[in-house]
Parts: sequence; C-alpha cells; structure tokens
Amino acid sequence: MPNYRYQCQTCTAIIEIVHGVTSLKPNCPECEGILKIKWDQVATFPDRYSPMAPRVGRGRGNTGVSVQITCAGIPINEHHFWSKVNQGSIEDCWPFTDAISKTTQYGHYHIGRRPNRVTRGAHRVAYALSEGRWPDNMVLHKCHYRRCCNPSHLYMGSHQDNMNDMISSGRSKRGITNAKNKLTEQHIQQIRKSSKTNAALASKFGVTPPTISSIKTGRIWGWFEPDKIPHKAATWGKSRFKGVKLTRSQAWGAYAYMNGQQVWIGSFATEREAAKQRDAYVRANNLDVSLNFE
Repeated sequence: MPNYRYQCQTCTAIIEIVHGVTSLKPNCPECEGILKIKWDQVATFPDRYSPMAPRVGRGRGNTGVSVQITCAGIPINEHHFWSKVNQGSIEDCWPFTDAISKTTQYGHYHIGRRPNRVTRGAHRVAYALSEGRWPDNMVLHKCHYRRCCNPSHLYMGSHQDNMNDMISSGRSKRGITNAKNKLTEQHIQQIRKSSKTNAALASKFGVTPPTISSIKTGRIWGWFEPDKIPHKAATWGKSRFKGVKLTRSQAWGAYAYMNGQQVWIGSFATEREAAKQRDAYVRANNLDVSLNFE
C-alpha cells in the first residue's frame, strides 16, 4: 500500500501517511495543523501520474520528453490551477474554489492573459492535466458534483453517456419537475381515460395534438403509472442529514446557505452522497455551519 506525503499548512512539516489505512486524514502531529496532500509525487492514481508530477512521456510513450498541455495554443499553468482546488484524499471531492458559474455551478478557469485569454471548465482542465491531453469529448463526473476536480472522479464520455448517467442516478427532470412541462399528473390520467379526439384534448390542455398522441401511446410520460407509484408528498424534503432533501424526482438534493441565500449544490443518487457533497461545499467555502461527517 503506497505512502502519500502531506504538508502541514501551519508549520510546513512533511508527513507520510499510508493511504487506505484510515479514511480520515489526521492533523499534523507537530502542531495539529491542517494537512494538504503534496502533489510532487508520482503514481498517485492508477495508470496515470499525479496532477503536479512532471509529465515525462505521458501520452506519448516513454520518450522522456516533457509534455506541455495547452488550450487554444495557450499553455496551462499547472501550479496556478491546482492552487485553486481544495485538494483532499483520493476518495474525497476536490471543489474548485475560484470562479463558479451562477447558472451551471461548474468551475470556470481562465487560461492566459487578455486579449487572448480563454475560459474553460475547471473539471476539463483537471482532466487534461492528469491525462496529458485535452479531452476531445465531454468530461463527466462519477461523483455528480460539478465543482469537483479530483481526476479520479472524472472520465470522458459522450452526450449520450451523460444522459444515461443522469437518468440512472435519478437526476433527470421529468414530469412536473421539468420547468417547461405544461401538464400535471392529474392531466395525464384524464388524457389516458378520455375518449375525445386528440385535437379536442390538445385545445383543452393547451398542447399540440401530437403531444396528446404521444401521451396515449406512452412515448412520453410512459414512466408514470399512478397505480404503482405511491404518492410521496409526505416524504418529500425529509432527510436525516443536514442540507439534504428528497426532490420530487426522487433524487437526493444537497444545498447550503451563503449570505442568507440558499445555494443549490446538486442532485445525487443516494442520501449519503448528497450529504458528503454538501460537507465538501461547506469546507470549500469555510461556512460556519455544522457538518454531517466530522
């Protein structure tokens, strides 16, 4: 089992820890300071080098040639990028601590200087630095935490892979959870039972006849079976963890409060995963609130 070196943020002491012996990272034995993993070591991840290790021959065979990662022809400053990432253990999420999109909640990293500066997703930059090449497809999260830049949580996939992952993890917005939806579950039941023409039903509910036809044939709303799906209004929102609630789509959502406003972190497949991501967000933003996992 490999040793990983951590550096104390207070006294700068270097501490070696056997990874996998404990899931909790201890404090510095000298001064009880916070330890941060030291990325000057190699082979932190299986089949790849650590993000801050010299990239000798990565992606080009063992040629001994150092590879410089660029984006739009502009070199990426690795040390500057990783200084913007709150790094922890290999299993933890590493939130990006710099610019965050208010609409998508993805991290945005600026590469180069004006007027040639370009902006890319922080998770895409993290993937490129760890793999030694710029991704030619989408970069997806295994953890479903959009700010996470832990290379072991990232993988490259297609748009269809992303959609399949969204559906399998219960994060898809369908039915009444879709903001563009015009129909309720009661409307769907009425349409299925009605003997009126598609045109008449479309006029009544404010949709098009093809939409009515798709509902009757099950092409859309086919997942909705009122006889098999119990009413879950009594359980919506309940969770045993702080900053976690059950959404109407039956996914677990994580949220936190910053400056008096609720910040939505994301939706996750399990309640425990949502609680972990909420704690990661709290730590990354130094919020003065209690954690679910100390």
